[in-house]
Amino acid sequence: MTIKNNNPMPLLTPREAARELRTTVGNLTQLRYQGRGPSYLKLGKEVRYDRREIDRYLRAKDDRTMLTLDDLATWWGVSVEKIHSLRSGDNALPTHKHGRRVMVNRGQAQEFMQSLIRTPGR
Repeated sequence: MTIKNNNPMPLLTPREAARELRTTVGNLTQLRYQGRGPSYLKLGKEVRYDRREIDRYLRAKDDRTMLTLDDLATWWGVSVEKIHSLRSGDNALPTHKHGRRVMVNRGQAQEFMQSLIRTPGR
């Protein structure tokens, strides 16, 4: 008798998940131990990852990426001067100081851009 698997999103082994995340199995184990990695399932002693959880983890990680103002200007296709002008006023672009560098959280930059689209005239 043949058992048919109709699951379009198969569960991944730690090795497969590590490959998707571009990391090592050891690092993935550490992330799991620290509670910082993607959600996982325990099937007996075996650990498995749902591909959707890997994708969700990667999107969330991408949103936490920090960009320099030059990177942000390039991403948005505007001048650095325009980015500096958006850093003042009531609805200012949220920035963070990292040593001497001014950085912008990618997720916050996306939200800020959406707010500009919703409130034209800026």
